[in-house]
Amino acid sequence: MTGKIPRGAINFWSYAHQDERAPAAVLVGVKRKFEQDGCINKGPGLNLNKIETEQEKITTMLRIKRQATKRDVLGFRLPMLTHEEPTLDVTDIIVIDPDNTYYMRMGSEAMTAYHILEDHILIIDRSLAPVAGCIVVFFHEGDFYVREYCPEKNMLVLKANTKAESIVIEDGIKWECWGVVMLTLNPLLQPAQKTGRYGRVCAC
Repeated sequence: MTGKIPRGAINFWSYAHQDERAPAAVLVGVKRKFEQDGCINKGPGLNLNKIETEQEKITTMLRIKRQATKRDVLGFRLPMLTHEEPTLDVTDIIVIDPDNTYYMRMGSEAMTAYHILEDHILIIDRSLAPVAGCIVVFFHEGDFYVREYCPEKNMLVLKANTKAESIVIEDGIKWECWGVVMLTLNPLLQPAQKTGRYGRVCAC
């Protein structure tokens, strides 16, 4: 890239970029300023004359300029390019196996003693094998349940808050462990706050 982009060219481009219907004279003015100040670098294999519209030419020239500004300057890396903050994404710490992770909403108060309240969101991993003391989602007699997995001799006890809500699986009785609950999300927004895009918070 030779020379520098004049301030006028930047001003012209800002106007043209914001309005796709920018007058042709504006686009031509941008191209002329690039040419007059020696700022056009066609690059290998690039022929601006083969580009049909003036706006496409300006877009191509600006793309070349942006690519050039990312390169080394006088042999030194730009500090802003050597240190980039990672994107904040909560799934990085709560989703370990995306292909086997599911969400469910707790539909009862059977597990309040385990700090799992009604309407909490359950993050479930189906690739994990259950171990004693973990919280599991299982399918039994046509329904899904969330209980503590407590294997005992000759039986499996799936505990809840009370003995009446617990389920005992005797040997030979068919049941299916659907997945292991890794953690829960507790929605704290009040109904008046769940408007617009915030209505999607913990929605599943």
